[in-house]
Amino acid sequence: MKWVPGRPEIDPLSGQVQTPANRFGGISLADQSALEVGLQLGTRRSLDVVAITVGGTRCEQSLRDALAAGARRAIRIDAAGPLSSAETARVLALSLDHASIIVCGDYSFDRGSGSVPAFLAAELGISQALGVVSLTAQVHDLLVTRRLDGGRREHLRIGDRAVISVEGSVAQLRRATLANTLAIRNNEIEVISPPLTIERPVSTSKPFRPRPRTLAMPHGNSTLERLNSITNVATTSTRGEQIELDPQESAAYILQTLTHWGYIE
Repeated sequence: MKWVPGRPEIDPLSGQVQTPANRFGGISLADQSALEVGLQLGTRRSLDVVAITVGGTRCEQSLRDALAAGARRAIRIDAAGPLSSAETARVLALSLDHASIIVCGDYSFDRGSGSVPAFLAAELGISQALGVVSLTAQVHDLLVTRRLDGGRREHLRIGDRAVISVEGSVAQLRRATLANTLAIRNNEIEVISPPLTIERPVSTSKPFRPRPRTLAMPHGNSTLERLNSITNVATTSTRGEQIELDPQESAAYILQTLTHWGYIE
């Protein structure tokens, strides 16, 4: 689950922008749906349900809500600073190596790119089913339907380990009982510090500028002849040439020409 802070508040007395209030933060409906799907699968297959997130101490309330709803454990990965989707999947994979089914929401409150499940499946080397709109649990496998472009649907059968991202309409998160909410409000959340350093390459961007072309010396006896030789104003220019080659030879010829023009190294 991804906890996203709410909008900043403005102090009515001083007019200064304050830190976003914790009551305005939370997880998306898709993450709530993922938690409900995980709880249903855990009950059906007698598996422990673990709620996990990456963030600071402010996101622990969402983990306690997951415990109140029925999750067995809650883990917070303490990662300093904002992480990209690939970096988030990398630190999540360290705690999900033994998980059988990983259920994620397909969007969050902020960017909503939905790319973390795909990166997570790549890190773990397991199957993925993204954009799931319906899910049916059977004895040994799962039948899922995922959304494709153009209003199409794809039906998949998942037997082994997999990462699934679900939409918010797949399931509605159950309401936690008052007894569970009171029982876990002071529970300690398991905190893990990832034993790795995120190294971001330092790169500088600059406008594209092709390499200068090597031109022959201008020829001619007079200044006008040399200028005409440089600018080619007196010659008829051709805008292209037609060459018939095999695909492999064509690719080599294109790369050779682009290198000669200075567009690639």
